[in-house]
Amino acid sequence: MASLLEIVSHFLAGPGWQILPGIVFGASGYGLWRFHVARREKKAAALVLDLEDAQKWSRLEALHAIERGRILDQNGSYAAAEIYYRNAVDIMQKSFDGDDPDLGLAQGSLASNLIRQEQYEEAEPLYRSMLDLDAEIMGVDDPGLAFGHESLADILKHLGRDEDAKQEQLRAVALATISLGDDHPDTEAMMRRLVVDFA
Repeated sequence: MASLLEIVSHFLAGPGWQILPGIVFGASGYGLWRFHVARREKKAAALVLDLEDAQKWSRLEALHAIERGRILDQNGSYAAAEIYYRNAVDIMQKSFDGDDPDLGLAQGSLASNLIRQEQYEEAEPLYRSMLDLDAEIMGVDDPGLAFGHESLADILKHLGRDEDAKQEQLRAVALATISLGDDHPDTEAMMRRLVVDFA
């Protein structure tokens, strides 16, 4: 199904743009929408919403989908939650650049959901993408990155890739040492786990 902006763009190619507001919104709603009409001879088009507003709506839609997914996750409805998370990822990928933090949020939410459903193979690339984005946005001194790599180690262990899992746990320890210090309880717990689970 065509999006609102696609429908608008189709009308804007011809004279239909002049009657579109009344068709879509009705006369009473006409005043609620901003129209930016540039000169037709300069290949201009009228947009119901400017791009910035459209992106704000897309972000809100994606965040709402994530929230709905979390509610379903909490109720144990993992398959239903997955639909919302996939929708959120799709919206963010289509509407924003690849370095948007909410894209990482959507990817991480979907990956966590897939882990609950034991779909580790599909969860892995999503989780890696989220971690790459987190590292770029937050930097290596953010403690969350260490915990993220420890979770990735869990995914790889479930996939039977023990050596790869060990490398991720080593990376988690290194990142925790940078962000928290080597005497922090979380860092020490990661070190103990490295010895016990990844020896």
